[in-house]
Amino acid sequence: MKKTYFFMVVITMTIIYSCSKDSELSDFDFTAAAEGELIATVDGREFKATTQDAMFYEGDLYLTATDLSTGEMISISVASPEESTFDLGSNRISITSASYTTMEKSSYFSIHPDAGGEITISELDMDNKTVSGTFNFKGIKLRMDASYDEVIEITSGAFNKISFYVPEELTNSGTAKIDGNPLTFDTVYFFGDSSDFSVSMHASSNNGLLMFQITDITAGTYDLSGGTWSASYIIGGDEYYSSTGTLTIINHDTEMGLLEGSFELDVQNSSPDNGVNTYKFTEGEFSIYYVP
Repeated sequence: MKKTYFFMVVITMTIIYSCSKDSELSDFDFTAAAEGELIATVDGREFKATTQDAMFYEGDLYLTATDLSTGEMISISVASPEESTFDLGSNRISITSASYTTMEKSSYFSIHPDAGGEITISELDMDNKTVSGTFNFKGIKLRMDASYDEVIEITSGAFNKISFYVPEELTNSGTAKIDGNPLTFDTVYFFGDSSDFSVSMHASSNNGLLMFQITDITAGTYDLSGGTWSASYIIGGDEYYSSTGTLTIINHDTEMGLLEGSFELDVQNSSPDNGVNTYKFTEGEFSIYYVP
């Protein structure tokens, strides 16, 4: 059976999120799902997870559900969760977001002006470590030039008493140089399964967010210039996409729970609002301990 991994680095970061008073989910109840189950409707067809994992770490919730029979995966993360409703698309540098990944490793993301959605945390039981709620979102599949022609609708999402774990304190890091200047990532988080995961690295010093979409975690060097692996960078409201570059998995010890990697890449935007067309990342590296 495929195992779902969560990879986390959290140093310091203040997340701003918004709650919706008029929820589209108000007439839908999480008990539509059985206890320990996550269900949804994906473009009109049923999604029923065969495995789901959740983690509550440094005050944030991470939930991943996979249908092993089809390879589909829904991932949702919520900053500072409480029993309330949260926007999944308004803040593009917030942890609070959702994604849907197909068996072919195509990923659709809620964080985009033309996407979005919401999640309602109905019950958050910190004593028994379970979470229940409902969700829906629209996801888009971005092209490297920031355009898109594929949209997916996730509706009638419900999860009922999903167990989450709280890992012990981990010692992790993420650094790079951007245009030759040292950059430390304050928050770096990784989640997905053993064959597909995403990496998000936020630097509060310039409010930039670097993201990787990766379909393997075995040792080796992978091309980021397009295709299966890709990278994007959001800064000042502008989105940049990898034109050249590589990401190297140096070591992945599944018994110890250690992932180490490095990266170098150029990202570009043909018409940025701030007038900067390219950024160059060099000497990028990360070291992540996780609960295997």
